[in-house]
Amino acid sequence: MNDSTAEIIGYDRDELINIIKDNALALFHKDDVKSLQEVLSRGLKDGQLLIFEYRLLNKKNEYQWVCAHAKVSYGENQNHILLYTVMTDIDKLKKSEMEARMQREMFELALGESGFRFWEYDIKTKELYRSSVIQEEVGYDAYIQNFPEKKKKKKIIHPD
Repeated sequence: MNDSTAEIIGYDRDELINIIKDNALALFHKDDVKSLQEVLSRGLKDGQLLIFEYRLLNKKNEYQWVCAHAKVSYGENQNHILLYTVMTDIDKLKKSEMEARMQREMFELALGESGFRFWEYDIKTKELYRSSVIQEEVGYDAYIQNFPEKKKKKKIIHPD
């Protein structure tokens, strides 16, 4: 472990080593331990790159999102596993994503209560989203993947 890794969550290297001692998961959020174990169990091949996001308890006693890129390596006798890891602070990004999701849910709830019908089209992904009111009234799915191609096949949109 280097100083930068410890610094991400507010510790110096010696403090962090003392906290985790023989338990590398000591600061992990309990809800992230199982998914981390699943990632590790699927990817314990020598040299394989593993990528996972999880929360660590920082020095302020708050959970902070980080992303780890790790490579697995085995010791000489294959009797122990080494993880060479690069950890990145993604806390602001994750919190922004959660805030955006919450705002969208509030927006949808308000529109649903008003009976307002709308659809949204993403030009980049070619995905169409229909509001919950449309989904309930007409029985359509929320999303249509590759919307233009599907409508061309049904001859609803002119091929040009």
